[in-house]
Amino acid sequence: MRFDSLVSTFDNTIREDRIAYGVGALLETPGATATVTDGVVTAGSIRAGVIDNNTEFSAQAHLNIVVSGRADVVLGDWSLTPRFSLSRARSKLDTPLERISFRSLQAPAYAFDVNGAASGRQAALLATDLDLTDPAGFAFKRLGVRAIESVDEDLTGLLDLRRPVSVDLGRTVLTEIAFGAQISDRSRDYQRRDREAALRPGAVMTPEFLGFRVADDVFDSLIDRHPGSWIAADFDRFQQAFRIPRESEELAVGPDALVPTGADLQNSYRVGERVGALYARTDFEGEAGGAPFSGNLGLRLVATRTAVDGAFLNAGESGGAAIRPVSKVGTDAALLPSFNIAFDLDRGRRLRLAASRTMTRPSLADLRLATVPASSLVSNIYERGQAEIDAPSPGSIFTGVGGNPDLSPYMSTNLDASYEWSFPQGALSLAVFHKSIDDFIGLVEAPEMLVFETRAGPLVRAEVMMSRPANLGRAVSRGVEVGLHRRLPSGFGLWASGTFTDGHGPEGRSLAGVSRLAYSVNPFFERGPVAIGLSWSWRSAFRSEADMQGGGVTDFTVGPAGYLDAQASFEIGSGGTLVVAASNLTDTTDLAYEYDTRRLLQLGRVGPSLTASLRWSL
Repeated sequence: MRFDSLVSTFDNTIREDRIAYGVGALLETPGATATVTDGVVTAGSIRAGVIDNNTEFSAQAHLNIVVSGRADVVLGDWSLTPRFSLSRARSKLDTPLERISFRSLQAPAYAFDVNGAASGRQAALLATDLDLTDPAGFAFKRLGVRAIESVDEDLTGLLDLRRPVSVDLGRTVLTEIAFGAQISDRSRDYQRRDREAALRPGAVMTPEFLGFRVADDVFDSLIDRHPGSWIAADFDRFQQAFRIPRESEELAVGPDALVPTGADLQNSYRVGERVGALYARTDFEGEAGGAPFSGNLGLRLVATRTAVDGAFLNAGESGGAAIRPVSKVGTDAALLPSFNIAFDLDRGRRLRLAASRTMTRPSLADLRLATVPASSLVSNIYERGQAEIDAPSPGSIFTGVGGNPDLSPYMSTNLDASYEWSFPQGALSLAVFHKSIDDFIGLVEAPEMLVFETRAGPLVRAEVMMSRPANLGRAVSRGVEVGLHRRLPSGFGLWASGTFTDGHGPEGRSLAGVSRLAYSVNPFFERGPVAIGLSWSWRSAFRSEADMQGGGVTDFTVGPAGYLDAQASFEIGSGGTLVVAASNLTDTTDLAYEYDTRRLLQLGRVGPSLTASLRWSL
């Protein structure tokens, strides 16, 4: 018998400062200018605009506990192996997400030039006549507080029964049979509360609330000419001066300390999923054309039941908010065959063939019964009511995201073939693959009429373009993989790999998250207690669905990029190892655009990083 347990914690604090220049319709105001290249605005100036100064704070705490066990029992020729695992992961914002917003008091003038920014990964100009370091130039707008806690639980049990056999089928001999059963029960409970904070009685907003200063060179590598430093919110002063009216004197609260509103219940959800499986497998070996072969043939029956609970905000008969609980139960079942065979062609050379049918279940977040309009829209409608719908504030976006409890798992038919050549101190491999995916899942936008709460009391309705996952049809992914490993007697060596993927989803769209070409080259040195390695990786552009909310973006493409990383490890005796790792030594600037590089969306830079860790094995 064997038991294992793992307890891991991870805490991190995030501060994000933003300075946002309004563009859009302001380019049509008197005195504004615009340079249009191939139908896209690439430069312009605004005489009387709007500049927002926003800061976000949060402190996240993650706790993960895993317990597992197994036993190996021999009953005659049969080997019986029961296994179980239990895990619980809790993620909570010890400091809720606090969004502090200021806006320019006057209507400042500013100019920008992003022509050629995609090719050079640097914008030419961003300039303004507003002194971004003077607190008197900004007026406080709001402080939004979002408390979040998510708990994920998973209980899995498996029973495997197998025995050796010798069944002669002519050129093939069955060598082992196996049967098994598995049951898994997983769930997620996600709670979210959104509030507007207010000054404590007697507290007064002073210039010191904008007492933090952003580094002057923060955008030097992204913008050639820019205003430099700007002032931002002082976190400690806001904690001391603000509270959540009628609910908490402190801003650092969890969801359990706040009574959920209709919008809170609409943003929260619980998803449970139970999966049962039965499987049978046989291993075999034999000879064909003088080449020995071995492999296995299996069949798996999988049944899934999902239960999703959420809520929807409606207007009641009296005109007030009415919460309609919503539940959805879904079931599905599938037979999943698999076949794997390997031929030993000669010494060091092997041919592998595989065919299988696999099922990928939607994530629990995709299955959620939640409707989440953009937070800025919720705040603006809460403050302004119907006026926000009739005449939206600058930058207000009528978009949102949500889940879809009606999602079906997507099924994939997989064909793989690989040729492997092993030689002294190295190996070379070539593989081809083809995947045909049914019920492929992607994001779909559709207008929905939603109900919003307001500070004044009356509910209002607004049409919001909601983005939800849906089963879209068939997708295909096929490609080639090449790998090389070579190690010299001196301790120097090389790992290298490359992948070419040709994939498309329904209606011919490229697959999200899949680069057409990716490769990595990893030279290393290993001798005695020392191991040193470099890693250069590059991938071509790919389409992303992670950043689709807001701004009317219909195709978010992440540009090609390469990264250089390094790592060194030193064994220091008594089971200890010192590891030093450096990432992004090339200081790569990331790029995102819509369809092609003429429609620039983002330039981003995280810079190099260095970490050191000390590990012991007992």
